[in-house]
Amino acid sequence: MSTLTAQVKQQGEVSVIQLSGYLSSENAGPMEEAFQQAADAEKVLLVFQEKDFITSASLAVVFDCVLPLQAQGRQVRIVHPSKHFRRVFDIVGLSKDVEIFAAEGEAVVGW
Repeated sequence: MSTLTAQVKQQGEVSVIQLSGYLSSENAGPMEEAFQQAADAEKVLLVFQEKDFITSASLAVVFDCVLPLQAQGRQVRIVHPSKHFRRVFDIVGLSKDVEIFAAEGEAVVGW
């Protein structure tokens, strides 16, 4: 499995965090740093790649990054999680708090 990379780009008022690779609680540093870079954004888009992998322990890291932004009134959306991710997000309730989209363009335009 490849290590995790995270890149932040701005699309207007939206900070887009592109993740790629294997997300575990041990290697979540790049994602946490990307969320810190996007901390002032009113809208944050977390984009997964179809081949990405997430461990159950790393779900806590996702929650730890997303929930504080929501508590501050910021909007977070998730794009392109694999079917496995989507099922896990549904089970743990993340999909009730965060809108999930199949495509990045759909998520940005619908904001």
